[in-house]
Formats: sequence, C-alpha cells, structure tokens
Amino acid sequence: MRFLLFMAAALVATLPSVGIARVYLARRQIALVGEETTVQKFMQVAPVPFRAALITLNFVIFGAFLWLGWRFT
Repeated sequence: MRFLLFMAAALVATLPSVGIARVYLARRQIALVGEETTVQKFMQVAPVPFRAALITLNFVIFGAFLWLGWRFT
C-alpha cells in the first residue's frame, strides 16, 4: 500500500512543474521542436533561478505527499 502511495506522490509532484513550464514557454512564445518535452525545453531556455525553483517545488510537493502518506497509513 505504501508503495502505491509513493508512486502516486511521484506522479502528483510532477504535475505543477509541467504546468509552470508550459506557461513559461507560452509567454515567451517558445515552440517545442520534434520529440522535445515541455520540461526538457524549459530546462534548456529558462534562467538558472527558475530551474532551481522548479526542482525545489518538485521536492517539496513530493516530500509533503510522502510525509502525509507515512503519517496516515
């Protein structure tokens, strides 16, 4: 059961990152080329502080879900 919660937390932690990356690329009118994903393109063109903030956000959300899962199961 905890493994499934861990996997769900990993999935949910990535969703805000994809949304933020899409908004960033759309506002700067940057198009994806070929097989590129939104987050790959974001990591190529975004300034370092934005990239660091996105990675930190992932860890915080992931950690919160893990803590909640461990606490309440």
